[in-house]
Amino acid sequence: MESIVQAVYKNSDRYPDKPALVYQGQAVTYRELYRRVTAFCTALKMRKVRKGSRIAMEADDVLSYFPAFLGCQLAQTLAVPLEKDVTAGQLEEIAGIVKPALVFSKHTGESLEEFYRPYLESAGSFPFPDMENECAIISTTGTTGKPERIVHTNKSIRTAVENLILGAQISEESVLLACAPFNLAFGYRRVFAGLCAGATLVLLHNISTADEFFGLVEEWKVNHLALIPSDLSLLLRADSAKLNEAAKQIRAVQTAIYPFSAKDKDEFLRRYPGVTLYNVYGTSESGCCIINNCNENPKDGCIGKPAPYAEVELVDKMGNKIEKSGEYGYIAVKGDMNMKCYYKKKALTDKVKKDGYIVTNDVAYYDKEGNLFFISRVSDIINVSGRKVIPEKIERAATEFPGVKECACTPRRDAKKGQTPKIFVVFAEGADADEEKLRQFLGKKLEPYEMPAEIEAVEKIPRTSTGKIMRKYLAELG
Repeated sequence: MESIVQAVYKNSDRYPDKPALVYQGQAVTYRELYRRVTAFCTALKMRKVRKGSRIAMEADDVLSYFPAFLGCQLAQTLAVPLEKDVTAGQLEEIAGIVKPALVFSKHTGESLEEFYRPYLESAGSFPFPDMENECAIISTTGTTGKPERIVHTNKSIRTAVENLILGAQISEESVLLACAPFNLAFGYRRVFAGLCAGATLVLLHNISTADEFFGLVEEWKVNHLALIPSDLSLLLRADSAKLNEAAKQIRAVQTAIYPFSAKDKDEFLRRYPGVTLYNVYGTSESGCCIINNCNENPKDGCIGKPAPYAEVELVDKMGNKIEKSGEYGYIAVKGDMNMKCYYKKKALTDKVKKDGYIVTNDVAYYDKEGNLFFISRVSDIINVSGRKVIPEKIERAATEFPGVKECACTPRRDAKKGQTPKIFVVFAEGADADEEKLRQFLGKKLEPYEMPAEIEAVEKIPRTSTGKIMRKYLAELG
């Protein structure tokens, strides 16, 4: 298996004039993309940046950001992606941890494009990096605490990408529209998968308007979408005529981050049976490791089977393998897509990596056919008088109530029971926001100990840039 930068080099020879990246009305061909990659690498050499140095870069202008990311691989330095519009405080914190040799951000005044532009006509030729080389330090979203920094190698990123290519059927015929934060794993993995496959990538940071989105789908003849679940849910509630028209040319949609809601999944499959819906499970640490074709297996909560280059087991608290179907365990993942380590945190790395496996905090179970079903992140499970309550179960039940658009469940302190569930609910405009009727509805769906002790109507559920519910923030509010 070759590095991503080597795959892009080969595709610059195979498809020199084919659009590789499309962003804000501009297209960069594979030939031009690799020219920018070598120009960035040359610029690093001219600045006498040493191998192994960290290069922090804001994921803003993606037509410069991705050449720089790949240029870091070629120069054997480590890319440190920063979120678009990173604050000065966040930048200072990250810089204090990784101590980058160079920082490209609005706060520093030097842009990536200005850095490599002088060398576009005089870029050198460089050997491709070793697959074991460290190539990136990636931040987690920090939904359950402070973000961690994860060290990936050329091999780990490339293997995660190959799992996506094979598992979600990405090819040189794909025109893939990806909408995501490109500093995080969901975003950059989709782009690198497309580039390795020789596809065309149409990129958006977010869906500002449905008209803009559908306009890009039509203009570039998009046939593959990569969207976080909240964006896909948004489109399902947008102009149905435009979505129906777009679906005629779309062959596949992949979503990830957390399981797609049963309500939205069922609606999507009912409306668009000819479009393959993939739900991809992965973590920043362990890459894309479990994939479900929802058309073939539409069961609620199903995240599918291990990706081609992943081994997945369920283990108990002691690390013992769970063999019995239906029994809960922690998802443990083994494969070349696993991270090398947490940056300068050996104790945490040793705690998470055991016998070649990364043991996640996500709880799941197998069915008799070997499919994995996601239950919850262990830190999200609510302990009611010693009984375990799964917040996702309550959320699924609440969203079945007519007029409920979204729901988030968090623990609330209770003097007698320790914790009780509380739900935050977003009602659709014009819906009957009768909390008592909702409570009666839930009483028919849930066990008595699972019943929310409190229901609070809100205008919006707070989420991270990748669409994850900010449960810790909500719990502190509650």
